Amino acid sequence: MEKKYYVLTSKDSSRKVFYDIWDNVKKFPRKGIRTFDWLETMDQNRAEAEYFQEHGYTHLEEEIEKRKKNLQSDEAIIFTDGSHQNKNLKYVGFAAIIITAEDETQLKGCSDNSGMVKHANVSGEISAVEMAVSWAKRHGLESLYIYHDYKELKGWVDNNDHTKTDISGDYVKFINQQRDNGMKIEFTRVPGHRGFKDNERIDKLAQAAIPEPNEDMK
Repeated sequence: MEKKYYVLTSKDSSRKVFYDIWDNVKKFPRKGIRTFDWLETMDQNRAEAEYFQEHGYTHLEEEIEKRKKNLQSDEAIIFTDGSHQNKNLKYVGFAAIIITAEDETQLKGCSDNSGMVKHANVSGEISAVEMAVSWAKRHGLESLYIYHDYKELKGWVDNNDHTKTDISGDYVKFINQQRDNGMKIEFTRVPGHRGFKDNERIDKLAQAAIPEPNEDMK
């Protein structure tokens, strides 16, 4: 079973505090925190978790760059993200960057559907994946490596995490159907706002998908 560690970084970045009990996290003075993150490791050794926090993310980005260089004609690397911004809360935005052996395609969209807006970022994250997978299917791609920063996108379909809404349940059915039809879909969570080049790009693209308040009046 995976061990979860909660990581708090001090305001001046001079130290990181690791907890494995959530109640201890809640006792930490909020004014002293610069960033909050969590990570999971198959090893229950705290030293392993600390090493991953310092080095694991860099290693993951190196793996992604290596994979880009070795893509086959039926494969794609996909970065997805959803967005629900204070600038215009009437909309949910979503986007995908699809990298193939041939080129790169950027997709984005938004919706003011009340059912989607109700679930805010979650519906955006799901819509981004579904949009990208549908595009890949139309273009004959068979193996997809999807990188995302919303944990449950993987948890729902690979770890049987409980789905609490219709939108997440429909997402699981959609992914399972594609897999049943022979498409390979591999999910990998990357940390948000940690300087990952492509994850930063997709974050901005998803935000840009949401119209400015004055634009949706036209």
